[in-house]
Amino acid sequence: MKKTLAKSVASDLFIMTVVSIVLWGVYVLFNQVALSSLSSYALLATLGLNLVILMSFVVLINVVFFIIIQHDNLAKALKKTDSNMKQNLVWMVGILASLAALTLLMNQTVLNQKNLQQQLDSLKPWQKLSAYKAVNVTLPSIEDSNNGEIDARADTKVARRFMDHFKDDEYIFSQDSTAKVPNMVSQEQAQFMTSQLKRDGIDSDVSKRIRYMNLNALKLSGHRNLAGKVANKKPATVFLPEKFKYHKKSVLNAIYLEYYQNSGIKKSDFEVHIVKNNEKTFLFDYRGAELYVYDHARLQTDTNRILVVINMAYAFNSLGKDATYSNVLNGLFKQPGLKKSLLIPQSMDR
Repeated sequence: MKKTLAKSVASDLFIMTVVSIVLWGVYVLFNQVALSSLSSYALLATLGLNLVILMSFVVLINVVFFIIIQHDNLAKALKKTDSNMKQNLVWMVGILASLAALTLLMNQTVLNQKNLQQQLDSLKPWQKLSAYKAVNVTLPSIEDSNNGEIDARADTKVARRFMDHFKDDEYIFSQDSTAKVPNMVSQEQAQFMTSQLKRDGIDSDVSKRIRYMNLNALKLSGHRNLAGKVANKKPATVFLPEKFKYHKKSVLNAIYLEYYQNSGIKKSDFEVHIVKNNEKTFLFDYRGAELYVYDHARLQTDTNRILVVINMAYAFNSLGKDATYSNVLNGLFKQPGLKKSLLIPQSMDR
């Protein structure tokens, strides 16, 4: 009996090992990834963990059945003769529990594998950014001791000198709209902020779907088809999913408020394109981990985003350029431009 048990366990282990190796091989060949790649190692580790868990269940189930069989005659149990009803009940419960546990485990394994694949897919666009770095730029703001206001004129001068080292395709600016109600505020604060936005003609539920970018970020996000529609002589180009086409006014109000108020630029100057729903966008959310506690709601890849490509030449020369520079300096920059700049000491690079 013990030899039979050992053979059964060994057979199950062999079959599951072969299946795991085949699955790993199919993934590598189908996706044409290197054996030494991160995704390859991650899948192999997942399959290995699943194999250990499944084998633990197999061994446990076989041992339980072995013990039950030792204390009763299986043939008699099946024929319902001279058999202890309690032992038969334990036998049936063991089989049902094993099937249920195995089903749940396999379902969880499939879900974990799906989530892992999504996470690995979301890492692919980051491979384009090996030439970019995030930097910290300390701006010399001067606070007026009399009224507490900040004089940002020096900030603008320093920021302009810094940005002069970069063409539009040498940095990435990608940021969500701030004309919205944050999740982590009290109900009273949320109501106050909502009423403030409504006075400016902005629907917070719509503006939270806005993602500002420069043209380079749009291209690297996988939207080269949209990049060709960006208007060079417009202060902003809006790509509005069809489901939001009746909220166009709210979107234009948000763009104007955040970048072009008091600049002489009109909302009618913005270019608007209606695009199909469910367009997928890589967000390059490179500051998310620093601004908030880890939040599953912060996605790197999302659909149905309202993409707004800011024409930086207009933004830097608008009267709202102080805020514009502050936002853009949170971007990612190509290293050749950083080497030209004398404003960023090595100790500030990261």
